[in-house]
Amino acid sequence: PEPISSLVLAFGLGLLSAAISRALYTALGWASLRYDAIALADGNTLGLLAYSMLAIGPVEELAKMLPFLALVLWHREMDEPIDGIIYASFVALGYAAVENLIYLQFLTPYEAAARGFAGPVVHILFASIWGCTIGCAHIRGDSVLRGIAGGFLVAAGLHGLYDFMVLQ
Repeated sequence: PEPISSLVLAFGLGLLSAAISRALYTALGWASLRYDAIALADGNTLGLLAYSMLAIGPVEELAKMLPFLALVLWHREMDEPIDGIIYASFVALGYAAVENLIYLQFLTPYEAAARGFAGPVVHILFASIWGCTIGCAHIRGDSVLRGIAGGFLVAAGLHGLYDFMVLQ
């Protein structure tokens, strides 16, 4: 069992990851690469697909992964392969909590309830992918960079595809 304090720390890192995500989206705006996904869904299916796959998925997964890498990987409790999944999941829960709070103002009660269920589940699912690959590489003493690259690409791609389908 993981210490409660470590899980709370990972959740707190997830709250921080929401601020990182916001900063990354702001940087996309500075580079003139920030688009309104809802507007793209209304008339530019290919544009929405590209934005989902190249911006939404990568930005959100990177935002969650950075705090995980900065602290959790070097945490002494990270001593079993499944710990990567556990700690990545708690980071994802923190991220989803902030994201859901932000979206509440735009949603009907029914949409808010659906998002309240789906948001944490999908964020945990995607973070678990890179959490597993990074955690396993760390425990085996392999290159964490390989674990990052493989897990991140799969998670970001699936995340982007999911958002594309939901926004359609």
